[in-house]
Amino acid sequence: MFDIYGFVDIYEIKTPGTPLLKYDRAHDNYYWSTEISEALAQLEKYIYWASDNRTELQDVIKKEKNIEVRIIKPRGVLIIGSSDQLANEKERDDFKILRSSLKNIDIILYDEIFHSLVNLKNGCKGLQHKYN
Repeated sequence: MFDIYGFVDIYEIKTPGTPLLKYDRAHDNYYWSTEISEALAQLEKYIYWASDNRTELQDVIKKEKNIEVRIIKPRGVLIIGSSDQLANEKERDDFKILRSSLKNIDIILYDEIFHSLVNLKNGCKGLQHKYN
């Protein structure tokens, strides 16, 4: 996918029920589930491949879709899981720490997308009344 400026972003989409974290009793820490670890590794490979083959990929998109895109440091986005899987404060805190440690990838939960859309819709309603 590409943003409004023509920069390519790479998305990996899993189901809302995909497990987010596992618990390590020995260290009292949560860590990425196998499914997230695999998705992160796959996204990193896509980012590497897109960066390494950017000229060829830009040409293919131009030829097949007639769209000019730029591939400069692509960002990966993993859409996965939901916040109701984070059952306690420790789990939520560890999720935030793990999420913020990622260099090239953003993790977005399904309910975060939903709440963003609701807020956008409600904000647009307010703007609509304001300018009518």
